[in-house]
Amino acid sequence: MLIKHNHKVQFAVTLGMQIKPLRESNQGMTSTFDYPDHRTSKLKGLDARWKVAGFFIAMLCIAFLKTSTIAVIGFGASLMLLVCTWPDFGWWLPRIFWIIAGLLVFILPTPFLTPGETLFEWGILKASKEGLDTSVLIFSRGLAISTLALALIGSSTIYDLVRGAIGLGLPSKIGSIFWLGFRHLDLLSNEFKRMRIALRARGYKIKSGFGSYKTIAWLSANMLVRAFDRSEHVGLAIKARGFNGVFTSIETPKTTWREFAFLSAMLLLPACLLALDFWWVINHD
Repeated sequence: MLIKHNHKVQFAVTLGMQIKPLRESNQGMTSTFDYPDHRTSKLKGLDARWKVAGFFIAMLCIAFLKTSTIAVIGFGASLMLLVCTWPDFGWWLPRIFWIIAGLLVFILPTPFLTPGETLFEWGILKASKEGLDTSVLIFSRGLAISTLALALIGSSTIYDLVRGAIGLGLPSKIGSIFWLGFRHLDLLSNEFKRMRIALRARGYKIKSGFGSYKTIAWLSANMLVRAFDRSEHVGLAIKARGFNGVFTSIETPKTTWREFAFLSAMLLLPACLLALDFWWVINHD
């Protein structure tokens, strides 16, 4: 194959070269979202129904924890599950840091707003021991639930997860609304990117002034119009394809011993954490 590079003609032999395939999670559509590559997850072969059920039960059990020590243990177990089953650190590690930054906004004021035994003072502010314990509890539970959610998202495509949730009893209309809304956000994100490129191509820079505010208002109104137009096109497209609100698939879902073992583990470990949390509350109160 003839390749032009830096105004020099070079020859390359393509035979034997390995080309990295495109991510299947994009599903052949132009997307501005950074989808995870679920093929690197060790849970990719499991039935989506039992993955959704197992992770949902685990997140629900962690949400009911009442002691900070057990919540920290739950976060450690969740992080270990994420690391062992999905080695795509480049995707989920930055998101863990963003989740931590978001949780810090809520937990930093908690020690100073919760009454109790004074742990330390800083001017007129007093941090209580009970407030610090509450902060650690909220922080650990939030990180544990977020980590489990990332592990679930990285194990399958969004379409398969929605189909699995519908297989567990989620109303098909709710699943359709969630899936179509998710894809619609993707289309709007792509439209917003095109508008930004158009503004930059014209040399426009947003400044603090009436003209910039007027331009932002115009762009916001244009986005609303484009959103309405896109929704009509999406509705016509799904009607033309005969979509009746039921998610179908060529593959028949099967339950094997792997799904049974995974669901048993996701039931046993959170149940042990809840029992240990109950024992801790009884013996330390």
